[in-house]
Amino acid sequence: MAQIYELIQEDEENANYGVQRIYDYLRLNRGYHGSLRTIYRICKENNLMIRMKRKPNGITKADAKAQKSENLIKQDFTAEAPNQKWLTDITEIPCKDGKLYLAPIFDCYDGSIRGFRMDDNMRADLCVEAFQNACRDDRAEGMILHSDRGTQFTSQLFRNVCRGLCQVATRILYQHPCWQV
Repeated sequence: MAQIYELIQEDEENANYGVQRIYDYLRLNRGYHGSLRTIYRICKENNLMIRMKRKPNGITKADAKAQKSENLIKQDFTAEAPNQKWLTDITEIPCKDGKLYLAPIFDCYDGSIRGFRMDDNMRADLCVEAFQNACRDDRAEGMILHSDRGTQFTSQLFRNVCRGLCQVATRILYQHPCWQV
């Protein structure tokens, strides 16, 4: 514990050291031979746990100008039959040569993936093609499609596709857009 306090006092920046960094310093510079778990326990017992503030990792940006509408799902993500409620979002997958974006369409009934699309960008086309794949494969209509308010899902292109595929006007929520399709 005394060595940890000495480390922290050496420089004001050292007060931000986490357990791993303290362990590495003691091992490399002070000849410490104990375990990382011991350092963790000592830091926890003496209120030296550093919690790093993480930046939010949302990859889609909410569209503040998106049309507001009622919440059709009301946080009930269950369904009594297939093709009643679908969920969608975009997931970023880090790869060796860049990022891959995945837009799946899930069925609330059983969690199955009804359609998806992958691409190296997250333009509205990614979401449009995922939705088209789901509708084409299932020949489904009349479901509620739920997503976040990301610009891809609130884009005019996406709305037009929903209208065109299902011949029903698109309804978009303020907090979570849902489309009655």
